[in-house]
Amino acid sequence: MDSARSLSTPRLPLWTGILIAVAVFAALALKVGPGDIRTPSLPPELARQPDAYLEDGTISQFRADGALHYRMQVERATYFDQGRTAEVTAPVVEFFAPSAPPWRIQAQSGEIRNVTAPGGATEEQADLEGDVVLSQGAADGMQLALRTQALTLYPVREVVRGDQPVIIERGVGSRTVAAGFEADLATSRIQLFSDADRRVHIVLQPTEFR
Repeated sequence: MDSARSLSTPRLPLWTGILIAVAVFAALALKVGPGDIRTPSLPPELARQPDAYLEDGTISQFRADGALHYRMQVERATYFDQGRTAEVTAPVVEFFAPSAPPWRIQAQSGEIRNVTAPGGATEEQADLEGDVVLSQGAADGMQLALRTQALTLYPVREVVRGDQPVIIERGVGSRTVAAGFEADLATSRIQLFSDADRRVHIVLQPTEFR
């Protein structure tokens, strides 16, 4: 959207660029030096008050070679815990690759925070929920769409996981139901899971010949 405020943050985590901008703006507005900024202790009734807001925003992340990696648009983002956690409304995330159609994830809401990754490093985790759709277009027009109520996204690794029932649609006639899934967006590899109550079920619509 032309009215959206865009911020490109090469080689920075998803929300770091915005938080830097908010901190710089606050320091200039108050006309204080870095040594004058203090973080007071809040009373318990104010401990969950937000630190900052972002409305109608776009965050772009670039690869080391300068190519666009992914982009997130939100209607609203609310930051807590000194920016370590963000609650977002109507997030739309797009992942771009040089030789494949982009992947797109949209949801009603979500929460983004830092977690410990395999190996002990820290990475961002986005928990998205509410009419979640993970989709990828194709040159032949046969769009792939996964529909579920909740999933977890690891943006840097381009990994998506879901443990809620999922419906996978390919074009008009193909439909698969599973108990959960894991997707590697970089390779377009999707693994489906079943459980005691729901097995992987595939429905193929016969092709009509004239």
